[in-house]
Amino acid sequence: MVNLERKKAGQAPLQEDTILIGAADERAEELVTRFSHIRPDGTQWNTILPLYGLGRASSGGENIAMGTPLAVAGPQEIMNGWMNSPGHKANILSRSFSRIGVGIARSGEIVYWVQLFLGS
Repeated sequence: MVNLERKKAGQAPLQEDTILIGAADERAEELVTRFSHIRPDGTQWNTILPLYGLGRASSGGENIAMGTPLAVAGPQEIMNGWMNSPGHKANILSRSFSRIGVGIARSGEIVYWVQLFLGS
């Protein structure tokens, strides 16, 4: 879905990065505890990157979302929400980014979504 939006905007596609996916999955789990770009330990979202050998990216971004079960707020609804938010949309369409990792976590009836973006 991200690359479809990027294509519509004339941007190059993002490459899925398996290491970044691991970081995004961990961030999604953290959102269950603290829904914020601040991690449960009080540090910024990007402090997770060095833990995965990704350095401390200055050209990185994070989109987060939460919603009710997938039947109500599935990937397309979450993506629509991000595309209707200037900051989230800017991350999705940024020319600075070349890689993406997407994570998801569930807690009861709530689903948490994360997109992590990095440059080369």
